[in-house]
Amino acid sequence: MLERKRTRLREFDYSSPNYYFITICANDKKSLFGFVNNGTMHLNENGKIVEQSWMAILDHFLNVEIDKFIIMPNHFHGILIINGVVGLRFPQPDIKTKKFSLSQIIAYFKYESTKRINENNKTATRNIWQRSFYDRIIRNEKGLYNIRNYIQFNALKWNSDFGDENLEL
Repeated sequence: MLERKRTRLREFDYSSPNYYFITICANDKKSLFGFVNNGTMHLNENGKIVEQSWMAILDHFLNVEIDKFIIMPNHFHGILIINGVVGLRFPQPDIKTKKFSLSQIIAYFKYESTKRINENNKTATRNIWQRSFYDRIIRNEKGLYNIRNYIQFNALKWNSDFGDENLEL
């Protein structure tokens, strides 16, 4: 059996305050969230649910901010900022305060968006997202600037010869 490649740094604390660049692909890279026309992304109902679910992270977790993001037809890019110890905004009485990591925040986002898309489309168990996600720790202002530009102009490059692999940081 093949061992899955680790996508995270072994010794890094992914609950620590930092800027994180996230990429999540749709299952089988299917275009589920809308289409690009003339360099502009047009969200369908699924894409709107993804956007609402991403924004709901702010309502669910303390010490998390959202920076630039874009929903593309078959993937998502976003910058998530952890400012301090991440906890639940409204902890349940029977749950102790818990420190959440980047992976747990993204798992919440993927779960919520999948659940809501399946409810909206009346599909009980359709997988919306590929397993795991890609992340990059943004270590400086230049990197942040380049990633923000990449996100902002991602739809313009959708039908060009340039793809996500051309991101320079």
